[in-house]
Formats: sequence, C-alpha cells, structure tokens
Amino acid sequence: SQNAISELVSSPTESSEGKEVMVPLTESVYVPGKLREPNKLLVDLGTGFYVEKSSKDTTEFLGRKLKLVDANSENIAKAVQVTRQNIETITITMQGKLLEIRARQEGQRHRAAAEGAAEAAEN
Repeated sequence: SQNAISELVSSPTESSEGKEVMVPLTESVYVPGKLREPNKLLVDLGTGFYVEKSSKDTTEFLGRKLKLVDANSENIAKAVQVTRQNIETITITMQGKLLEIRARQEGQRHRAAAEGAAEAAEN
C-alpha cells in the first residue's frame, strides 16, 4: 500500500548507513547486504533495467506503479465477472437444449411404441 511505500523510503538518515538489508538477486533469491548510501535507492524499472533515485523520487515512482497495479487488478476482476456471467448463460442455454433433446427422444419413443402397438393390433 501507499503507507508501506512511504514508510519504506521515508527520510533515510545517516544512521541507516551500515544497516543490514536483504538484497534481491532474482525474484526468489536474496542475499544479506549493508546500506552504504541510504539516500540513494536502486529502483528496478523492469526488464533488467535499474536506476538510482532519491527517496522522494522512489516514493513517487512506486506510487505510480501501485496505481497501475490497482487499475489492472480492477480490470481483471471485471473480466472475470463478465466471463462468469458468460459461463452461466452458456450453461443455462445448454441445459435448455438438453431438455429439448430429451423431450424429442421421449416423443420419438412414445410415437414408436404407439405405432408398434397399432401394428400389433392390426395383425
């Protein structure tokens, strides 16, 4: 959330220098490290590109990213809802078609039985 971002990069102090942190090497591998310059943050821009930013610029950048993620998640939620409605409509239509097929089959069986009985009565 925005609060977590602000807390993370808010006014780093000189006392933060030398503080131990976990440094990401990959998405799942972190190694211990120490802060050398707490006022300079290395920000992952994506696709392997990094840029050095101040804490203020980092907060603004991460805020924009957070808004983008929120908007994308809302769009995905809407798409999921539409897809569920489509599935429900298809299911109802299929059930109706199956009932029609069964009714037609029963009608054919009934006619065949009636015709068979009529032929047996004639003989």
